[in-house]
Amino acid sequence: MKIAMRCSREQFDAIKDRLTNYDLITNFDKAPYLINCYRQSSITNLTYEYANAWADEFYDEWNEEIFLKACGIETENVFQLYSESLNEWLDLSPDRKYRIKPDHSKEIAELERQIEILKNK
Repeated sequence: MKIAMRCSREQFDAIKDRLTNYDLITNFDKAPYLINCYRQSSITNLTYEYANAWADEFYDEWNEEIFLKACGIETENVFQLYSESLNEWLDLSPDRKYRIKPDHSKEIAELERQIEILKNK
């Protein structure tokens, strides 16, 4: 599948080790669309106009999984969860959302510090 997708330098750097055929990567501020169909299926970044002309599918938002699959690179889930009831490790389900639980302890400590300052005034 020929695909063009808006991408930043940071997003590209996060996947470039998994790519084998990228070339001519330039300034993402001027050429923000990563394409997988340039010069014999090489991956590069282009301006909106050029990327739109080369690709069959065009995305304005980055999606690592879609882009890698379009390049023929299988994405793998590196996280698992342990089920106490089944007594085994399970792969995370793709139809659910997961996150690392937020740690608000610094914000709470700062608010408590501000309360103490106000109490002492």
